[in-house]
Amino acid sequence: MNYGEILLRNELNVLLTRGVNGLYIYAVDEELQQALKNAIK
Repeated sequence: MNYGEILLRNELNVLLTRGVNGLYIYAVDEELQQALKNAIK
């Protein structure tokens, strides 16, 4: 796992744990969509 992936996972964790109603992310870029899906796993 590279540094960018570690940062992304941490940022998502902070946003998801502090959001009252959760967090919705929509990515237009297909590569970013795939990266976000992989980060959740």
